[in-house]
Amino acid sequence: MHYRDLIKDKNINDIFKEIDKTNNRTWNHGKQHALNVVENIEKLSSLFNIDHQDLEYLKWGGYLHDLGQIDGKENHELRSRNFIEKYLKGKIDEKGYNKILLAIEKHHEHAKIKELSLFEHLLLFADKMDFSYKRLDMNQLRK
Repeated sequence: MHYRDLIKDKNINDIFKEIDKTNNRTWNHGKQHALNVVENIEKLSSLFNIDHQDLEYLKWGGYLHDLGQIDGKENHELRSRNFIEKYLKGKIDEKGYNKILLAIEKHHEHAKIKELSLFEHLLLFADKMDFSYKRLDMNQLRK
């Protein structure tokens, strides 16, 4: 399975459509946010010695990390993890599977940032980069 297969997946696209319908304009966590996070992951990973397979895992994590937003913001990272745990089971190797699940679960662990692995840092920072640069700027243009 490759990242490009994820962006074509009907079940995931249906979840993004629902998230896009219910999100307010300020805190959008839908498909565009997921694509922005993947783009940020690609940029950040070029600064580090990230191998091709870990980059693929990071892109999966970046694309799927906010699917739990379908049921609201609070605890969405755990709902995202639970969904992805079922979705990815058997589709990728166990090492990648576990890395993705942990990174998604911890993508809001600001208080424990020193304890995060590089993989987990990259997802957390890629997510925050979208918030800082793209989402807020786009919201200013909509006013």
